[in-house]
This record gives sequence, C-alpha cells and structure tokens, in this order.
Amino acid sequence: TAPAAATGGAISFAGGKTIHTFVYSSTFNNPTSLSNVDFLVVGGGGAGSGNNGGGGGGGGIVYSTGQTFPVIPTRHLVEIGQGGASSSSFADNSFSPTIPGGGRPGNPSYLVVSPTVTATAGYGGAGGAYSGGTHGGRPGNNSTISGGPLATTVVIGGASGGSTNTPGYAGGPGAADNPTGQNYGGGGGASAVGQPGAISSPTTPTTCGDGGAGYTCAILGTSYVWGGGGG
Repeated sequence: TAPAAATGGAISFAGGKTIHTFVYSSTFNNPTSLSNVDFLVVGGGGAGSGNNGGGGGGGGIVYSTGQTFPVIPTRHLVEIGQGGASSSSFADNSFSPTIPGGGRPGNPSYLVVSPTVTATAGYGGAGGAYSGGTHGGRPGNNSTISGGPLATTVVIGGASGGSTNTPGYAGGPGAADNPTGQNYGGGGGASAVGQPGAISSPTTPTTCGDGGAGYTCAILGTSYVWGGGGG
C-alpha cells in the first residue's frame, strides 16, 4: 500500500515534485516524514502613501531547500501575512505625529517546520508621507529562523518604505513639491533598494522612483519574482 499523501494548500506538480501553494493561512499535514523538502515563505508587503512619501516595501523572504519535515500531531501551521492597508486620510498619523498620511506595514508570514523550528518572513515597511518630501516611510521587519539556523536557506528581511532600513533594502525618499506633481520614492525590494523620486522643474514631467527588485525563485516550477517594492 502506498503511503498517504501530504495535504494542504493548492496542489500541483512540476519537475517531479508535488507543490503545495498557500495563499491563506492553513496547515500542511504529512502523515509520514518527508525528506528533500523545499519551501518559500514571503511576508506581506507594506502599503504606499501619498504626499511625496515612499512606496511600500516588499515582504521578507525565507527560501530553504533539502529540508526534512517530521510528522507533527498538530500539523505544520502556515500563516500568510496580509499586505498593509492604505492610509485613510492625510491626517492619519501612521509614521509619527509629525508625518501624517502614511500607509500601514504588512504582516509577517511563517511556517512551522518542526516542533522546534519556525521560519518567519518579515513584513514590508509602509510608505510615509511628508510635505517636504524627505521621508519615505517605516523600515521593514527581520526575517528569522527560530530554533535554527537551517542549512541551504536564504533569509532576507522585509524591505523598507523609507530612506533608512536595517533588516532589508531601503526605500527611496520622495522629492520636493513642484507644479507638475508630487514625486514619490519607490519602496525597497527583496534584492535591491527603491529609487528616489526625481526633483523636476515646472516644465518637466513628474518622475517617481521605481520599486526595488524582488527575489527570483522557481519553486513553483517556473521562475517568479517575490517581494518586489512598490513604485
């Protein structure tokens, strides 16, 4: 008799592997111990903002290959972090009492690998608005392996919506107001910083900063880019 198959998420097949894709929080259940397991966890991205603020930062990344998943009676918990909410009004003080109009950071995602190891992908920071155009937003959050480290694992912190950031890549600051519009900075991505908004003249178009590049991974059988910053 063949062993019972693992369940959880949307199941597909590619490259001789079974793929379980989760877009909502749920559980992964393997009735028998599994070896040579690859997994990717992506944190929720931050929201952007208006008034010359930065775009939202991309969510953090934890990508691991060749791991062993033991049988867990309570199953492997999978938490999918949602993206950040936008600002409700210019007077919404999400960044600080002096920088109104910013968005909200995202939420972390995590996977319980074993009873002692949890992989958490940090959230992306929100873009924060500022009338002088100098602030991009909040920093992102660290990605972690509690009970680790795990071999052959890439860990990238959530990127920032602002001009400074410790865990991940920084977002670009906005440029000053001018008659042609407002110049937003791009949010940081999983692989690169966001670009600043260009200072333009009254006769040139508004140029906003591009979001930072994300992390390229082919875990689904085809290469996709994950955790890119908002432009």
